[in-house]
Amino acid sequence: LEAFTGEGSVTFAGGTFEGALIAGPHEFFVQLMGRWYGTTEFGLADARKELEASDDEAAELWRDLQTGDGVRKYFDRVFIGEVSEGPELDGQPTWQFEGTLNVDGIWALAEELGEAPAEDRAVLEAIAGGTRFSFVVGRDDRLPRTLELTVDLAREDFENLDADDFGEAESISFLLNVELSAFGEPVDYEAPEDFQPLDQAFESFFGGLG
Repeated sequence: LEAFTGEGSVTFAGGTFEGALIAGPHEFFVQLMGRWYGTTEFGLADARKELEASDDEAAELWRDLQTGDGVRKYFDRVFIGEVSEGPELDGQPTWQFEGTLNVDGIWALAEELGEAPAEDRAVLEAIAGGTRFSFVVGRDDRLPRTLELTVDLAREDFENLDADDFGEAESISFLLNVELSAFGEPVDYEAPEDFQPLDQAFESFFGGLG
């Protein structure tokens, strides 16, 4: 994968926000709230180089997830649900998965990676309880076609957790839709000339939700 571009939207209780994404060999840009954020110092090629040079467990996991066998290896540890016949997309038959997060499997994986603070398990359980995944992959090529993530949490779902995790929110509602296509085709894009530092993107986005 040398480059990719994407457009999409995220829906919260307060409204729908559109955005875009551009990733090249040495650049990464994201558009949020009508403004571009990004960097021209790090991109897909740089990330790949770092992963290939690293021997820590997190890098090994990421490398595994770049292959079909690796995805299948970890799939059941991250998700629980059911697989059924999916719709025909791009002229190809598909499989469709619908389910949620596998808390026990994720936690065991986090412990293996040394990333499992005890207080985080309660947060994971609260989020998993209101999270639903649906995604579709090609039967023959095993390439992803669509992904839908929904999170619906009421105050009682997280009222016993650290207030810093959820603030004063009475509920959390989140919907993400992603559609993927044109695998293997050349990607043409024009990088934005005017953009803010990437580390300001999420601060701006979540500030705009308030």
